Amino acid sequence: MRIIHAAFVFIFIFCIQNYLIAQDKYGPGFYVTSAGDTVRGFIEYRYHYNYEFKFKSTLKEDSKTLNVDEIDLFALDVGNTYEKLDFGLGDLSSKPVFAQTLLHGAINLLRYQGRLFIDGGGSNRFQLANGKGRDTDDATKRIQKNTGYFNILFQECPTIARESAKITISQTSVIDIVSRYHDCKNVSYVNLSKKSKKRIDFGFSIGIATPSIKYSSTLNLYGEGPNLDFLGRSVFESSPVSPSIGIIYINRGRKPSSLIALQQELLFSRASFKGSSFTNWEAGGYEFTETSTTLIKYSKLDYKIGVRLTPRSNVINPYVSFGVTLISLLGGEIKSHVTFQINDSVEERELNPVEDTYMGTWGALGISKPVGSKHKLFSDILYEGTPLSSQGKVSTLHYRVGFLF
Repeated sequence: MRIIHAAFVFIFIFCIQNYLIAQDKYGPGFYVTSAGDTVRGFIEYRYHYNYEFKFKSTLKEDSKTLNVDEIDLFALDVGNTYEKLDFGLGDLSSKPVFAQTLLHGAINLLRYQGRLFIDGGGSNRFQLANGKGRDTDDATKRIQKNTGYFNILFQECPTIARESAKITISQTSVIDIVSRYHDCKNVSYVNLSKKSKKRIDFGFSIGIATPSIKYSSTLNLYGEGPNLDFLGRSVFESSPVSPSIGIIYINRGRKPSSLIALQQELLFSRASFKGSSFTNWEAGGYEFTETSTTLIKYSKLDYKIGVRLTPRSNVINPYVSFGVTLISLLGGEIKSHVTFQINDSVEERELNPVEDTYMGTWGALGISKPVGSKHKLFSDILYEGTPLSSQGKVSTLHYRVGFLF
């Protein structure tokens, strides 16, 4: 029944995934109109903007498209600011567009479609050429062109102009040299290229855990061959359902809307199993019989680490997460009493049925739904596998709901 349940959820997520990925993802931000009015709301995430963007006053409303004829500036709360450029960008655009502002001051540094522009006003507006060219001659021409631009822009600070000729063109190096020019002139500037804050979600989950155990025959401890006459069985009682409580940490990185996140979690649950086994076989004229009684009862705290894959959507986000688990037993009773007989010779011993290294694997399928601009509700089915000695395994399904802040 559990397998059918998990399969149904997987099929449901697979069927709606294409629809959900196609939806726009909006994040909080604001724009400034040509009249100077500031309007807050939600702006569509894009890697590059051209001459328009989509905006919502609230997530429940339909979006509207705003363009450079109406808006002078817009910004995302994650740290990206875009301004209207009223000058041409060569072969990239002949009409006004929105470009990301990296540094704002007496000289502005901008980025559009992955290319860097310096705006010193009037005729001092240049597109910087990357130092890497098709060949040595082409690369030399690019360097010379950039050096000429810097000499014009930095002529009032000769030291900065000379140092600029030595840099390799990159966002970091150009921001540094333009910042030093402002310092030389002793004029204020704002660096808008600083990395945005990491997007981190904390949350909790509650649910139920349904452990099950599968323990292979102890015959594997002694080997088997084609001439063995074997009879064996192993019976375990089902573990009672137990509460499942978790604390979740998700690091989505610095991108506005990341598809991949790092997930870590502490998850508490319990399990209790009682079982017995009987094995009988003959080989080489000897009769072997082994019987055992096993008790596995514990409370455990798992530390889970892995990745979480989530498509962009403001409606419903299906997600898949998976990784490894470090298991810490907090208490309980774990023992296995084994009676081993060869003909009339009997030997008894105690075994620990749990592996010395408490490592396992986990995976989850779920759906989350945004609540407001920052919070989310989620529901998922999480599977974890815990190895036992002698080829045993405890498999646990957690049916959970939770909340992310």
